[in-house]
Amino acid sequence: MPTREVWSTEELAEIYRALTEGGVRQDRPDYIGTAVILSDKTFVGWRTKSATSPEPTIDMRSVTGGRLKIHVNTEGWDDE
Repeated sequence: MPTREVWSTEELAEIYRALTEGGVRQDRPDYIGTAVILSDKTFVGWRTKSATSPEPTIDMRSVTGGRLKIHVNTEGWDDE
């Protein structure tokens, strides 16, 4: 699954708010986190932590099968 990284939890939260604007929150027992469905049926989820990061993670799935994960880089960047 393609993964994108951001600098901070605050930046991740801003992205989540922008992505889910106008979406409908949905109770999903199969998802450990907050799920929002957009008007085009794209799923956007927020998990407080994942197996690969102690920080929150955004999961996205389109109806056509596209997937994307966005999380906070906790290991630093190559140019730091």
